[in-house]
Amino acid sequence: MAGQRILVVDDEPGVRSALEGILGDEGFEVESVDSGELGLERLADADFDAVLLDVWLPGADGLETLQRLRERNLGPAVVMISGHGTIDTAVRATKLGAFDFIEKPLSLERTLLVLRNALRQRKLERMNTRLLEQLSRDTEITGNSEHARDLRRAVEVAAKSDVPVFLVGAHGSGRETVARRIHATSQRPDAPFVEIPCAALDDAGVDAVLFGSTEVRGRIDLAAGGSLFLGEIDRLSKATQQRVAGVLEDRARQAPGIRTLASASTPNLAPDLARYLDGIRIDIPSLRRRAEDIPMLAERFM
Repeated sequence: MAGQRILVVDDEPGVRSALEGILGDEGFEVESVDSGELGLERLADADFDAVLLDVWLPGADGLETLQRLRERNLGPAVVMISGHGTIDTAVRATKLGAFDFIEKPLSLERTLLVLRNALRQRKLERMNTRLLEQLSRDTEITGNSEHARDLRRAVEVAAKSDVPVFLVGAHGSGRETVARRIHATSQRPDAPFVEIPCAALDDAGVDAVLFGSTEVRGRIDLAAGGSLFLGEIDRLSKATQQRVAGVLEDRARQAPGIRTLASASTPNLAPDLARYLDGIRIDIPSLRRRAEDIPMLAERFM
């Protein structure tokens, strides 16, 4: 935690002085101000990892300051402190995005514990944001050809919907990249993206992968709330495709929330599966049809 920046917002000089000394001894870089307005100014000017924010302040109180902080998308972890705390105030602070609420007189041990936990959660949130940004970059559809532009438009349409998507294209055309792009730009990009490589399964192993066992969770459960990608689903026998279609339809009725994406090199599927996937179909052009994009692709890979 050493080196992280903390802003203390409290109108009591003794509290500010005590927190500056205690947190400074723990290796934090600490600044303090005596009003919410000054706190918002400092947060707009500098990057802080956490804020210790008093509820009762002259001018804008702590809750108003917290709300304005969130409206401006200023992102440090916020811990509320107060000598007159109530359950209602704590609930309101939590709804506004505060990590926790601690009461005065401040306990050194509890203050440090809550602050460290808040910083740890904020670090995880920032890591998650960076990973999502990286995922979005890694799933970009590269190219300026007409085929690439059409594909990006089709993905944009598919990402706004929750109906099943059927991706048809030759091997190497980027079907998995397109599936991941749809998920990454959907309304739930932080939800699970679970892939089932159907070409690697025999018909007998499909149930175990879908449903799992007493020791291992099935892929359907793992994809709850997110996207289930069935890669090369046409490699399964027609009978197994029929069973998979029934499983997916039953699951959709029992526990809505899983978005199904499937890819194949041919649209020739079993009737029930073809009907289930009859939501959005995207035909992915092969590289030979968009040869002008090869230099950009080569540069990206290098």
